[in-house]
Amino acid sequence: MIIKEFEEIYEQFMCGNIHTMVSYLKDGDTFVDIGANTGLVATRIFEKTKLGKLILIEPIKPYYEECLRKFDGIDNVEVYNIGFTDVPGIKKFMCSETNLGYNKIYNETMEIHPHFVEEIPCIKFSDWVGDRQVDFIKIDAEGHDTNIINGMVEWLDVIEKKPYILFEGEWYEDLEKNTSNFMAEKYSYKITNEGRDILLIPPH
Repeated sequence: MIIKEFEEIYEQFMCGNIHTMVSYLKDGDTFVDIGANTGLVATRIFEKTKLGKLILIEPIKPYYEECLRKFDGIDNVEVYNIGFTDVPGIKKFMCSETNLGYNKIYNETMEIHPHFVEEIPCIKFSDWVGDRQVDFIKIDAEGHDTNIINGMVEWLDVIEKKPYILFEGEWYEDLEKNTSNFMAEKYSYKITNEGRDILLIPPH
């Protein structure tokens, strides 16, 4: 499957919460797309907003290169070929050859997909973010989403203005519930469901 075909087939599914994300974004905001894949969601967000900065994070090399192609020459867009997690190290990603958006650290169900494997150095978001002001984070990591959020805790502990966080659910219900409740109790996030996605709304 080529990228254009993939995006035509899966756009409605992948971009189902574009309106929700756009409704919380203000002019000049910084939007971080973790698991940007081929850059489709980031493209739609960029078209509908006046962001100060758009940051795409994509660990799989061919999709990272597609993100570079889509945003080539645009000054307020940054693209990084890295992975995020809660325990840094080399992670083995299994990448479907039939669904370009199905790239997993976990191997459940991958046996039914022809796939290739990439070994990716992964770090904690807290170790990467530095002094960046981030307003909205979208995470689509095929079940690794809660690990990525856990890797944000050190950063969340020290910043005053917390970001909105939208992550994909319906992978590991107990982990998703526990992580959401932790974010609500520790940082006063409000939890809402947006289809299968979970939106964490900060207290501001």
